[in-house]
Amino acid sequence: MCFVSYQKQKLENWESHKPEKFEEDMPHNIVLRSVYIISMSSAFEIILNVVIFLNVIAVIAQLVLEFTNCDMPEDQQLVEELVFDCLNYVFIAIYVMEAILKVTVTLFVF
Repeated sequence: MCFVSYQKQKLENWESHKPEKFEEDMPHNIVLRSVYIISMSSAFEIILNVVIFLNVIAVIAQLVLEFTNCDMPEDQQLVEELVFDCLNYVFIAIYVMEAILKVTVTLFVF
């Protein structure tokens, strides 16, 4: 128990001396500052985690439908493929946007 209390005390000490925000690291340009605030926010991370979760559900649904509906008509299979292809393009666009935002902020801040 001594180790746990020691670590707890160290964490509390670190938290009390931790700076609130690094204002000197933020860009001076208003557009870059806005991108920085958005891309480094916890809400942005939560939204991206939800998008990743939805992508996993879409991939699982696609695999389940592929293995269970082997005797579907050809036109229904094409519609299903088109829907999942569109979903994949949407997810790719979201991931590319995230990467561009993070790389842009990283290049200009650091």
